[in-house]
Order: sequence, then C-alpha cells, then structure tokens
Amino acid sequence: MTIDDAGFLSSSLADWIAKHRAANIKWFDFAEGLNRFAQQFVSGVSLRSEAGLADSNLLALLLFTRVLSNFQGMMLLAERGMIVESRTLARTCLESTFFLAAMVKGDSDFVSKMLHDELHSRKAAANWVLQRPQRLDDEGGRRQIREYVDGLNRDWEKLTPLKMEQVAQSAGLADMYLFYRQFSSDAAHPTVTSLNRYVTDDKGDEIRQVRWGPNCNTSEIGETVNISCLFLLGACEAINRVFQRAAAATELARFRDNYKTLAGIP
Repeated sequence: MTIDDAGFLSSSLADWIAKHRAANIKWFDFAEGLNRFAQQFVSGVSLRSEAGLADSNLLALLLFTRVLSNFQGMMLLAERGMIVESRTLARTCLESTFFLAAMVKGDSDFVSKMLHDELHSRKAAANWVLQRPQRLDDEGGRRQIREYVDGLNRDWEKLTPLKMEQVAQSAGLADMYLFYRQFSSDAAHPTVTSLNRYVTDDKGDEIRQVRWGPNCNTSEIGETVNISCLFLLGACEAINRVFQRAAAATELARFRDNYKTLAGIP
C-alpha cells in the first residue's frame, strides 16, 4: 500500500525512515546511545518493596520507566515523520521528568501531592456523573458514587490539583516549562498552530492542500529528538540521585558534554 492509500500505516514507509534518519544522523545516533544507557539503568535495578507506591524509590523508578517509554515512542514516531505525534509524546516525556525530578530534588511531600491530584480528578469525575441522573440509570450505582464523594470530603480536607508550572519549579527545571507550553501548543492540543501543520502553502499561491504522510520538514524531526534527549538527560540525572551509582554519574557527565557539543552550547 502507498502513502496515499494508508498514510503512516503504509508498508512503503521504510524509505522515509531511512531518509529522516540520514538527515538527522547526529541526533538519532546520540539518542540511541542515551536510550541504551537509560535502558541498562532500568534493567539493572533490583528493587523489592512491600509498601507499593508508598515506596518513593519504587515510584521514582516507575516514573523513570515512563519517561523512557515515552522517549522510545517519540523516536519511533519521529523517524516516520510523525512530527505532531512525536512532539506530543515528547511533552508527556517532559511531564514525567518534572514529576520525577520534583520528587527526588526539591519537594519531599510530592508523593502526597500526586495522590491529592489524582483524588481531585476522581472526585471531579464522580461529581460530573452525578450532575445529571440520566448519565447513570442505576440508583445503586449513583448511591455508591455519592458515598465515594462523601468519603473523600470526610477524609480529605482539601484536594488540590497539581499545576505543571509549579511542578517544574519544584523540580528545579522551571526554564524547561517553556518546552512543555510549546509542545502543548504546536502538537498536543488542537490549536490553530498544530492544525496548520497539516496544510501546505504553495509558496504564496492560493492553492492550499492537506499535507498527510512522512514528507515533512526533516529539520523539525531533528529538533524534536534533540529536545527530547534533554528531557531524558534530566530524568537520568534525577533517578541517579535516588540510586547513586558513581559509574552512571560519570557516564551521564559524558553524555551531557556530548549533548552540549552537538547542540553548539558553550
């Protein structure tokens, strides 16, 4: 099937993957090396806990695993020219990095804040269901939901949702919040900017067409991989604060120096 027939599900995508990788070889090579390092870190951790998610070390490891999974998903999408989708996953990668770094760097009560945020969301969803009886015909089910909300009101004096900008500040990564806002606007949300990615402008002519498929701006692919590597580096440094591996710290310093060289940062 051709691109016109199946879009990104076309069996002829291999040539585009090779093209996009070749055009951004330095960032794909760096990202793959960093990914192997992060993967080895996860694979090398042996952690047993009876406290479940109340164990901060386990929670940190799970957050790091989520960052790494998002990063690998970003890579798979970026090489295919799926810029909107890869940047959306990069945003979730950064979000988890904020959570991880906030927990291990600057906010000793962050685990409780995460719980408050989730319970706040559940309470809001329950109240939404109860607003209109027709959303749930079963009176027994409505009673259970009301009892659940009453229990939350009784057991939790105030449930406060997390705000990502504040999480970034707690993580010591306040400046990186700009990337979160940018990727939200130009990819993750259906904004005018993100929707415009699907439109071609024929050099000022009035003819405009919907653009679909891997034929895209390859420089943006490299930019997305580049910035996502920065997110993963932040997560690696945060998780190593938890497990404190000297060899990993040395390797991370090398990756950080190499990143600065590739990015042209003094």
